[in-house]
Amino acid sequence: MASTTARRLVVLPALFLLWALVVLASPVAMVVAGVVDGVRRAKGSPTVRLVVFALAYLSFEVAGVLAAFALWVTRPWRPERWAARNHRLQQWWTESLVRVAGPVLGLRLTIDEVDPDDPGAPPGVVPVGAPGPVVVVSRHVSIVDSLLPAHRLGVEGDRRLRYVLTQGLRLDPCLDIVGHRLPNHFVVRGGEDRSAEIAALESLAAGMGADEAAVIFPEGGLFSPARRERMIRRLAERESSRLPVARSLRHLLAPRAAGTLALLRAAPDADVVVLAHHGMEPIASFAALWRNVPLTRPVRVRLTRYRRHGLPSDDEGLAHWLDDQWAAMDGWLDRATRAVGAPDRAGADPSHRSSATR
Repeated sequence: MASTTARRLVVLPALFLLWALVVLASPVAMVVAGVVDGVRRAKGSPTVRLVVFALAYLSFEVAGVLAAFALWVTRPWRPERWAARNHRLQQWWTESLVRVAGPVLGLRLTIDEVDPDDPGAPPGVVPVGAPGPVVVVSRHVSIVDSLLPAHRLGVEGDRRLRYVLTQGLRLDPCLDIVGHRLPNHFVVRGGEDRSAEIAALESLAAGMGADEAAVIFPEGGLFSPARRERMIRRLAERESSRLPVARSLRHLLAPRAAGTLALLRAAPDADVVVLAHHGMEPIASFAALWRNVPLTRPVRVRLTRYRRHGLPSDDEGLAHWLDDQWAAMDGWLDRATRAVGAPDRAGADPSHRSSATR
């Protein structure tokens, strides 16, 4: 509690100060950004766009913090609406960021969902929007892609999400405040007491309702070729049995199954949604974002929901199943990467249909 208070006493004033400075300096910043883009001969004015997005992001943060404070003030009079109102605030924050990222950053989402009635669909697939709790396992390559489950399943699907997040995200004021009011868990990376983390994840997924989802990123961090090579070297030094899996994946890190298994143990009736995406690679970091904005190609998001009763019932079997899903995702990414040069063929997959385009 003391560390949370100390953190917020630093982060919250810093947010409001930074927002005020950015607002006051925005006219000059826009001119300077335009000059930088002109000197770089950058198409699409990427620096100007990033200044606009930074102002929008900070404004959403300030509005979110003020709204969270208003909810806290009115809680004693409406305690029964506390969770629902914070959930709606989380949805608003997500929807606002995705909406402004469209015209400013060029972000366009094409959502493909596996249809169980299509020829070639994997066995055990059910519609993504079917009722019932789900555990979502998602690829993680960009600072932005954590919004994808929240956008598709939270905003569009109106599910209440329970996220597994890294502790570093507590420096985001809205995620810190609202994220601790709702069922989420901020993971301590590299912590010595793994049993405590596993117990926390089991507690997170326990008791999910039919309109809820637990979201985890099994790779444990953002993918990059350099991080993949480091993982392979560490596994080779330890002569780990995970080495063949890590080497076989070209676009992904080998999944760490422990967290996913903890969620599945605690939610034995939850189906599993596998979320793959292609097109976030150009914005994998802030530097990459500056180089590649505005995005010229849509981000393709692919969701597959598997009926839980068709999956292995033991941890070892589920871990192997997760490896198989990552291998299939890696193959899909390989095909999507090769198809980038042929836009009209990029979505040619008979087992999928486009359900939404942003």
